[in-house]
Amino acid sequence: MSPTAYAVHAFRNLHDVVAVGSEGAETLADLQADVTCLAAQLRPQSDVLVICSDRYRFAVALLACFRQGCTAVLAHTLKGAALAELMSARGIALCLHDGDGDADSLDVRAALHRSAAAPREVIPALPAELRLVTLSTSGSTGTPVFLDKSARQLLGEACTLARLFDAGDTRCVISTVPPRHIYGLLFGLLWPWQMGLAFVRDTPLLPGSILETARRFGADTLVAVPPHLAALASAPEFDASAVRRVFSSGAPLPSDCSRALTERYGWSVTEILGSTETGGFASRRAPDARFTPFPGAELSIDPTGTLCLRSPFLPSDTPLVTRDRVDLFADGSFTHHGRSDDIVKVGGTRVSLAAIERCARALPGVRDAAGLSVDVGGARGIEVWLVIAGDGWDAASMRQALSSSLDLLALPRRYRFVEQLPCDAAGKLPRATLQALFSVPPSSAAAQARRDFDIEAATPHTTPNGTRLLVDIHVPADLIYFQGHFDGDPILPGVVQLQVLVAGQAQRAWPDLGAPREARRLKFTRPIRPDDLLRVSLTRGTDSPRVDFEITASGEACACGTLVFATKGDAS
Repeated sequence: MSPTAYAVHAFRNLHDVVAVGSEGAETLADLQADVTCLAAQLRPQSDVLVICSDRYRFAVALLACFRQGCTAVLAHTLKGAALAELMSARGIALCLHDGDGDADSLDVRAALHRSAAAPREVIPALPAELRLVTLSTSGSTGTPVFLDKSARQLLGEACTLARLFDAGDTRCVISTVPPRHIYGLLFGLLWPWQMGLAFVRDTPLLPGSILETARRFGADTLVAVPPHLAALASAPEFDASAVRRVFSSGAPLPSDCSRALTERYGWSVTEILGSTETGGFASRRAPDARFTPFPGAELSIDPTGTLCLRSPFLPSDTPLVTRDRVDLFADGSFTHHGRSDDIVKVGGTRVSLAAIERCARALPGVRDAAGLSVDVGGARGIEVWLVIAGDGWDAASMRQALSSSLDLLALPRRYRFVEQLPCDAAGKLPRATLQALFSVPPSSAAAQARRDFDIEAATPHTTPNGTRLLVDIHVPADLIYFQGHFDGDPILPGVVQLQVLVAGQAQRAWPDLGAPREARRLKFTRPIRPDDLLRVSLTRGTDSPRVDFEITASGEACACGTLVFATKGDAS
């Protein structure tokens, strides 16, 4: 029988540390004081949009909503017109944030007034059917879908995870997935709290920064998604001794990536299968192994081979027909063969996009691949198009290589080649973003898949301590990185600024620099938008692995910080 109420955490001592990070550690006493303070400023039983980027402040906002009987609405995007539309459509009057806001928002940093006399009330257990959060997911089409989660669903799943993946000698959890996504919320915040473990409040993205942050704050469990793990598998070897346990979800983890992580770091990655709609419902510990359902999950398959799921984390006892294609075995385990929406009919023949992607990934130099089906109308009807992240290929050679493994009808008709797939923060590939890659013709010389930045000038200057490089860059309006980020209010993602504008230019200027290992003192102070004229200033000391950078637009600061790179001969 399910409990009638659920505890949010398992901490018992007011001095227990609940969060650590670059902005300091927080104890249970700090958390309770902050939650009490913020809750007093919320209107009871209202919907509140929560978009805090700092994981601790996000947790404070979330628990303050719970205390007041409010529902925390979590958006799949962070800025722009999409948030305004969400607030209007859902009738949300207040947004809790820890960055730029407007008249309908409250900055959590300014709202917290901690003092020695601040009340430290216990955070109560929550009624099972209390609606805690409304999750916004972009799905596969980019159209937002809203899903409510009760305490029974959300905290009940966190309790199950705590039983399945007990603390052992785990001390602290670090996550590369923002908590506004169900996987980042559960594994990066609620699951560790159910075991009385601290979490890292920062959300690092670069491979070196992930492992350095883990080492610095004693995080021994890493929660990530396949694109982040693939970057760790292919980057120069870093000191990963702090991390002993790794989870992955959001998309299938390629077998070769999983094996590379084992060979390089000794990690055995635990894959979690689930979705925003279903919650997590199965896991496995080895690539290509069968999945084992979570306790309480009852699986069956319909005549088409599609998984039907009954789970205590669903809103009702009615089995949910998923889009997962599985083979179910007598012991309850199952193999996963992708999703039913990965199967398309081309010329009357069933074609698997997942199978095409696997064939492409098996080719030398291919880091990743993503296929999509497009209805082009007329006699052709459905076509398969393929996006490749890799080196040394063009459309003709890729088609020839795939023809040895795929039937003629299954061969993709169009190809685009990119340095990396345009995943969102949850490791997913929005269909609109993939399809937008094909709106710009490929270069005849390099078969590029996107309109790139326009580099107008690059001027080096010798300084007493090294070199300073000034790069003038125009940001075209049809830059692919704007697709889906965000509709109606395009903003250049911070990770693109770091990887392309800073790291890319630095590695061109100084070929001895390897992959970025760590990001320090990052500040993003102004959005970069279409048609901006940028000046990227890169300063490097003689033979130093550090590059200090500043990005300005028409003299106005956009971003600054330091990237630390691996160099030739670097053993770590």
